[in-house]
Amino acid sequence: MPIEHLPMRWRPAARRVRQWAMTDSMAALILGVGMLLRGCSYIPGILGAPPTGGSHPAEGTLPISAWGWVWITTGTACVVLAFVRAPRCEAIFLSIGVGLHVLWACSFLTAALSGESPRGWVSSLSYFMVAFLALWAIWRGKRGDAPMERDYKGGGE
Repeated sequence: MPIEHLPMRWRPAARRVRQWAMTDSMAALILGVGMLLRGCSYIPGILGAPPTGGSHPAEGTLPISAWGWVWITTGTACVVLAFVRAPRCEAIFLSIGVGLHVLWACSFLTAALSGESPRGWVSSLSYFMVAFLALWAIWRGKRGDAPMERDYKGGGE
């Protein structure tokens, strides 16, 4: 719904929210919340039982609960930095977040190609999509508002 259709007293706040949502902070918030929840799913007792031991290819380097804390730490930093003005730190943690998604994608892809997890490519695809969407959203910058026509007959208003 266009802001112009909101009650007058709501419009200034709606414009501020829209202006903030057009920044990298929104990408940090979305990525951070997802990472925080994913990390919690790897820690016993937080969001239910974690994956069974050996079910994730990256467990060859660290136990899944240790990976959970890596995801939680990065996700928490992204969420906090979405609301704190620290562009350099935000860029660092967004990069770590995207990097973790790429690492997970490559881990599942490697497991699929080696035959260890034949359908690992499906999980890999999802992780790559999150990483590439985050990169696209951040690198594209603000594009301004798309003009909206009042009617589709070419008559304008």
